[in-house]
Amino acid sequence: MFKLFAEDIEKAREEERKKAEIEIEKAKKEAEEKAKIEIENVKKEAKEAEKARKQAEKQAKQAEKQAKQAKQQGKLEGMAEAIINNIKSLMQNLNMTAENAIKALNIPPEKHEFYLAQLQSNTP
Repeated sequence: MFKLFAEDIEKAREEERKKAEIEIEKAKKEAEEKAKIEIENVKKEAKEAEKARKQAEKQAKQAEKQAKQAKQQGKLEGMAEAIINNIKSLMQNLNMTAENAIKALNIPPEKHEFYLAQLQSNTP
């Protein structure tokens, strides 16, 4: 009888071991699945971060380009203002006409109309 009881205990232990192995295997599979999902999420986040970095880089280049253009525009406007002041000075001090002052400053003919228009808009 003790032998039968011991065999029953052994069978119960074996069944519990099998159940535990099944649970362990199930837990491993669940952990692997969760790890795969987490890896995919991390990959997505990395792609998004890379995309954001590239976008920021692109925006920085655009801003740099715009700053250069603004600087160039400012230079051109400053040069135009200086030329207008020089034309006015020649007109006032040497009693020149606007056209003669423009010619005296060797301003290219294609820009004559621009400066004449500027002088007219700046005159009180």
